[in-house]
Amino acid sequence: MPEKRLGLDIRSDGVSAVVVKRGLSSSQVTAAAHAAVSGDGGVEDALAEVLDALEARADLETMGISAGFSDAPMNFRAVHLPFAEMKKARQILPVELETQAPLKAEDIVADIHVLSRDEGLSGIAAYSSGSEVERELNILSAHGLSADHLCVPQVSAAFAFLSHRDDLPRKGLVLSASLRSACLVIFEDERPVFVRRIEGPFGRELARLSSQILLSVRAVSEMLCEDFVPEALYLTGSALERADFAGALSARTGIAVTPVNLSEETGTTVSDDAAEDFSPHLMDAALSLALFPPTDSAGFNLRQGAYAVTRRWERFRAELYHAGVLGLCLFLILLFNFLAGTRVLSREARRIAAQNAALVAAVLPGEQPGSDPVKALSDKVAALKGVSGVPEEEAVPARMVDILKTVTEKIGKDAGLTLSQMTVSSEGVQIGGEAESISAVDAVQGRLEKTPPFDKVTIVSTDNDKRTGKVNFRLKCQFTAPPGGGEGPKPAEGEPS
Repeated sequence: MPEKRLGLDIRSDGVSAVVVKRGLSSSQVTAAAHAAVSGDGGVEDALAEVLDALEARADLETMGISAGFSDAPMNFRAVHLPFAEMKKARQILPVELETQAPLKAEDIVADIHVLSRDEGLSGIAAYSSGSEVERELNILSAHGLSADHLCVPQVSAAFAFLSHRDDLPRKGLVLSASLRSACLVIFEDERPVFVRRIEGPFGRELARLSSQILLSVRAVSEMLCEDFVPEALYLTGSALERADFAGALSARTGIAVTPVNLSEETGTTVSDDAAEDFSPHLMDAALSLALFPPTDSAGFNLRQGAYAVTRRWERFRAELYHAGVLGLCLFLILLFNFLAGTRVLSREARRIAAQNAALVAAVLPGEQPGSDPVKALSDKVAALKGVSGVPEEEAVPARMVDILKTVTEKIGKDAGLTLSQMTVSSEGVQIGGEAESISAVDAVQGRLEKTPPFDKVTIVSTDNDKRTGKVNFRLKCQFTAPPGGGEGPKPAEGEPS
């Protein structure tokens, strides 16, 4: 089922919000809004304005929320932990960072983006103070928002670009920037190796931003113990709203700058309703939060420790309610199909019962209408079999199959005989038919005589048919007497001779 998620990028100069419907194969922006910070209201008024605009087009209570404050203080460190399990790694991470940060372990709120799990866990950690995280959550809570994730929007945009660009050079930079702050991600072989937040604001010449980028490249060279020469710098974020930003940055750093449209890079479409309000560069960070919320081991989510999300039921009860309604509808449909099928089968059973009754009345007059027609027919056949004098298998000294096989083999196709009657009794077999001549009858008599299971074969009668010119004959083949000289079982009374 497609999931809707709200991405909120809260900056000191404005608030951007994007609602994305995420599917398995594609994603679409269904609503977007932006409000600039102005006057004495500050960020709170801009956030309220954005939420009012979105509530008219989307049900915010039923969707997940990923939010972040782009201009809030944030620090990054490369770390290696001895534990490969994320739960243990997050428990020990504040203690590990305490030696590198001017904060006590209990005041640090941190998360880690995993790069490798060789002999422990290596990655990049993002951390802030508990008071700052609490301040941000209070701003969201004042507007009725309970975010699943508290992220770093500019880093999310850079990571989203790295995960989708196919033709990346081996070494390069991704800069997600506004006019007041920026996050620089340095990558090698498509993996981030260094992340840094650069404070603004940035002047017209971008001297401070450019110098900090070059210092970061030099720091990576020292960290990797090799000369790190970036082949490209990819630029995204609201800074691209200023027309000369990319050109000035390239001139200052000496690195080719490529502007990035994150919606195009990720193949995200924009619905007709949101097309007028969606601004690609201005809303790239918010779009990345809605598209790619942090996972257990990728991205940064500062809702950790005391600030971890624990009341998921309240945020997802609307989805559960909708799922329950859909489940009830499915159950009612299945129940209706079951009852309808039962009714059809009952009607069919009554029709078959009526046909059986009609069959019994037609074939077996006098039988009760409710009797089993198969059993009644079996009983009738058994009764007729007894009256007709057809012997049972055990009353005949040989099997019926053996008798038929012997008669068929000894007569042969070239005997000139056509059989029209064969009667089996406990004493023997009587054969009747037509022959080309009396000599043909004599020949068949000789073949059958003394051939098991027959002992004596007698010509009962011969008659020339003047109409056909053939001889009508009857032969009597007596069975070989059983051992001991007994006469064998007697034929049933009334058996034909």
